[in-house]
Amino acid sequence: MGRSPAIKPPQIEGYECEVFLGEGATGHVFRAKHHRAGPVALKVLKRLGVNRNLIGYSLSRLRHLPQHPNLVEIVDFSMEGKPLYQATSLHAVSGAAEGDGQVAGGFTLEPLCGRVAPEMAWTMIRQICEGMAYLHTHGVFHCSLNPKNVMVANPDVPEVKVTDFAQGWLTEISHIDFSESFLYAPPEQLREPRQMFEGQAQRWDVYAFGGTAYRMLYERFARGHEWIASLQQGAIPFHPMALADAVAQEPEIEWPEVAAMSPNSAIS
Repeated sequence: MGRSPAIKPPQIEGYECEVFLGEGATGHVFRAKHHRAGPVALKVLKRLGVNRNLIGYSLSRLRHLPQHPNLVEIVDFSMEGKPLYQATSLHAVSGAAEGDGQVAGGFTLEPLCGRVAPEMAWTMIRQICEGMAYLHTHGVFHCSLNPKNVMVANPDVPEVKVTDFAQGWLTEISHIDFSESFLYAPPEQLREPRQMFEGQAQRWDVYAFGGTAYRMLYERFARGHEWIASLQQGAIPFHPMALADAVAQEPEIEWPEVAAMSPNSAIS
């Protein structure tokens, strides 16, 4: 059924877990069947890796707002008891191999970075922007935006949906494993995650959106690319402060010549 032998499916009333989809820094994701909503993406959260009050507030806000086309739909969640979990709309189908950004037949934006025509890239970038603007308009901050937290719901249109709100390197986190979100965080967030309650969260999201858009267009990271490449090759260990220093040493962003292309440029 695609389950990892090391991951035990959760027992949650009203849900039937079907397929293990993957693991991230803040939890394990399963394809599950909700007794009323049908197929959902069920994420069982790691208690020490999340601020459950912040996630609960964000999901509650979104659940009572009109659904935005570029955000996953909040089906259900619980930030009390065991386990902590959230259920969202499922933008994947079962039966495909995992890895390379694939999620049981669907996939994240990650494998498309630098590999699609500019016109398609700009279409998806605009959709991410619209989804993030909707969050901010209603007082919800993401704080972990990166290509792996953007689902490609329909690659033919294309259509994308942002997921995993209010997760990542935030205030009051006891422990969190390394995740891609660190690579898109500004130095200020890497150094002082507690500042999110001092009006910085929106700035962090804008920075992460810019980093995501840049990588979508050019595949490279906008800042600290060489340091990140060494990290990914296992040549250096990861530490938030070291990454913050590497990024801060590159205050200017180098724009390839293709950056001059407008969002309406023809596909080459």
